[in-house]
Amino acid sequence: MKAVILAAGKGTRMRNLTSEMPKPMLRVQGKPILEHILQGILATGIREIFIVTGFRAEVVENHFGDGSKWQSEISYGRQVVQDGTGKAPELAKEFAGSSPFLLTYGDILVKPETYQQMLDRFEGGEFSGVITVTPGQDVTKGGLNFFDEQFCLKRLVEKPSAEQLEQLRREGWIKPTEPVWYNAGIYIFKPSLFEFTARLQKSPRGEYELTDAVIAMMAAGHKIAGLEVPGRWVDVRDPEVLAQLEAEQQQPNLPRVYADFHNGDRHGRLRLNCAGTTQDLQRQGLSLVEGMRLTFYMDDVQCAGLVTFSDEENLWVAVIDWDELKDLE
Repeated sequence: MKAVILAAGKGTRMRNLTSEMPKPMLRVQGKPILEHILQGILATGIREIFIVTGFRAEVVENHFGDGSKWQSEISYGRQVVQDGTGKAPELAKEFAGSSPFLLTYGDILVKPETYQQMLDRFEGGEFSGVITVTPGQDVTKGGLNFFDEQFCLKRLVEKPSAEQLEQLRREGWIKPTEPVWYNAGIYIFKPSLFEFTARLQKSPRGEYELTDAVIAMMAAGHKIAGLEVPGRWVDVRDPEVLAQLEAEQQQPNLPRVYADFHNGDRHGRLRLNCAGTTQDLQRQGLSLVEGMRLTFYMDDVQCAGLVTFSDEENLWVAVIDWDELKDLE
């Protein structure tokens, strides 16, 4: 098994933070995002790493060098034209050879043990790949995934519109009592992936999409296993997320939940949920107790609330002061 990390983008949502530095090299709790990822991958025993660079490629290449500092072998390929995630992996085709490889975006942080669990899942069956997912995210910003009874990929919809989501509900694909699975951006593939990236056409967004290659693999009969990311998953997408991660270093013992709006009013109360049901949260390793005080993060807003339980679909909710969220108005 080898590993490929996609780290070519500038990260325009980071604004002036990435004017001279690629986003994967921004520091989180004392070291670059990319170094956190690398160390998690190396913990599995993978030693051959390929990093796709682009904007300010030399910053990445100078920091990691040949990998000897990390007892690994690191090589590089530069994506000169930023034309999407579908073509970036092709730079690693010769590197991969006949070996399967773990593929991750260079701005996704997960618990280090996630990578070993991916390898275990891949080796547990006759799969052409593994796709990781996480519940409770805004699927209009990424891939929406559906799985069969063996948690193998059955359908993938990239950045669905509100109209598409409504149609999926009507057709029974999205069910109110089941998680909505968001593409977590970390994969394992056999080299057969390259047969499908080579045939990609540009999407309506004008880019080559990796998810289009995955959809084509499924259509050709390839079996893609799913894996829920255990515990926390973070897309370091903007300065606010970066600031939250830094703040956590100062207050490591606060209980935290990354929450989405469920519903609310403007009379001093707001109802929140995270991933929908108490079972979802238990899978994330969080035990909830009535009256427990939690810290919530919603985009760039932090607030606190007391947990209560709802009789509806076994949901948990928290009621907080609306004044704490006035920045959202």
